[in-house]
Amino acid sequence: MSAMNAALGLMSIPFFCFASATVIEIRRDRSSFKHLARILPLAIAAVASILFLSFVFDFADFPSNRFCTAMSLTGLLVAACGFLCRYKSRFAAGLIVVGGLLLAYFWLISRWRA
Repeated sequence: MSAMNAALGLMSIPFFCFASATVIEIRRDRSSFKHLARILPLAIAAVASILFLSFVFDFADFPSNRFCTAMSLTGLLVAACGFLCRYKSRFAAGLIVVGGLLLAYFWLISRWRA
């Protein structure tokens, strides 16, 4: 396993946390789609994770420091939503918190490259 594959696997953990939390939450309560406060943080986090993974592959067009800072604050906001919102599954809420903190950390570290 090369270092690039290991780094890619590590950086995709937040996306898998959010995807797993979404599946767990929807299986637990099908009406979660109706509660915007439960689904919106997961959707925002998934978009932020995909953006991060797309920028990792494109070294030349990596975003500015301001964008990285804004996205790391978005990750922290998602983690706070996972802590404060009332999800039906505590495990899903824990995955959201862990994924949000990891996402914020990865965006913050990526500022040093920009």
